[in-house]
Amino acid sequence: MTGPGNTPWDDTFDPDEIRRRIQAMSDADVRRTGAAARFLLRPSLQPPREVFRVYLVECVAEWKRRYPASMVSLQQLQQP
Repeated sequence: MTGPGNTPWDDTFDPDEIRRRIQAMSDADVRRTGAAARFLLRPSLQPPREVFRVYLVECVAEWKRRYPASMVSLQQLQQP
């Protein structure tokens, strides 16, 4: 599924494709992907890439869509 130009962290990306990928993920995969994106956005890494921010934003948005009243679950998504 992944290859040159089609990796989850590629420099060129389509936000709509990222959204579709995340919507197709299981809850565990959404949490794992969100945690990985958050980790990769740490200030200590060489300039954070925009794709990491898009993945994190879309993971949080997907979690909120699935569990609109579950703020405890959202906090769990944001924990490492």
